[in-house]
Amino acid sequence: MNRRERGRRRSRAVASTVAAGTNKAADLICNGMGSWPFVSGFLTAMAVWALVNTGLGLGGSEGKSGFDPCPYILLNLILSTSAGLQGAILLIAARPQDTISADLADHDYQIDLKAESLLEENTDLARAIKELSDCMRRHLPASGSDPAA
Repeated sequence: MNRRERGRRRSRAVASTVAAGTNKAADLICNGMGSWPFVSGFLTAMAVWALVNTGLGLGGSEGKSGFDPCPYILLNLILSTSAGLQGAILLIAARPQDTISADLADHDYQIDLKAESLLEENTDLARAIKELSDCMRRHLPASGSDPAA
């Protein structure tokens, strides 16, 4: 293993150790957002928000009911912020898989290079055997012929 390869392995190990904590957190959040309890909790929170702000008329001013009257500007801001964060979290959670895929592709490439090298070596050996075989045929008498003649 050469110096460059050792350096690459060392830097990958350090980067993976540093990123492990954030990747675990992103995976947990991603797994949580992709579950039925999250979906049902989200729908319940939206229903409660609409009920509190429209139906019950809690809070509000200037003749409007609720602290975030229809068309729910504050809710829209919260949901937009949440969507932006969810996109970033999903990208963070996908990053380790990209690294694994890149490592597998690099490994496949290295194996292909080695196989190509071995194939070239095998071809060279086959050519050498053929040359030796041809040389032996030229220098040895043909079978079935009389060597005394």
